[in-house]
Amino acid sequence: MYKSRELLLKAMENNISLVEPVCKSSFDEAERNEKLDNLRESMKTFCQIDINFNKYVKCENELEKRRTPEDFETNKSFNELLEEYSKKKVNVEHHEMYLKLEEKIRLLRGELEDGVEVSRATPNIICPVSKQIMSNPMTNKLCGHIYDYSSVIELLKLSKKGIRCPVPGCVKALRFSAKDLEPNNAVKKYISQMEKEKN
Repeated sequence: MYKSRELLLKAMENNISLVEPVCKSSFDEAERNEKLDNLRESMKTFCQIDINFNKYVKCENELEKRRTPEDFETNKSFNELLEEYSKKKVNVEHHEMYLKLEEKIRLLRGELEDGVEVSRATPNIICPVSKQIMSNPMTNKLCGHIYDYSSVIELLKLSKKGIRCPVPGCVKALRFSAKDLEPNNAVKKYISQMEKEKN
């Protein structure tokens, strides 16, 4: 099952890698926009699959916490849990990989318009747990990854021993607890500026 997710993430990365050849191609503007829109639609499909996968994993984790026959009788079934998680709508355009695709498009479009290579670092504003824009970003002091406070606290409630970093491929992947988190004010400020610009 996790191998399938690895393949999905690889497909997403491949999708992003196609942006540069499309942006730098000899297509006219209309053709280029059409091809970029196709990449966006493909990425939305991949992101929706990933969101559904994460809902499935959450349900499995809920079931794993049950230890006695009474737990199974008094708690919701897998299908009930899945239905409950499915009611929570997630915007695919807020998925980390979709935002990466859009950032790459903007970066390359800026390169082409100005003839100058743009190298501005944009902080990651998507929580790797909820796949939503963070409202209260917290940095894991052990590995440096950033999560939304409410999402990571929910995960931490699942284990008294702490949890490993939920970011796929985290090199350190050390067990951490709430005391290992610190507010990331720079990312919080960036998000609030971004929200102001939208309004």
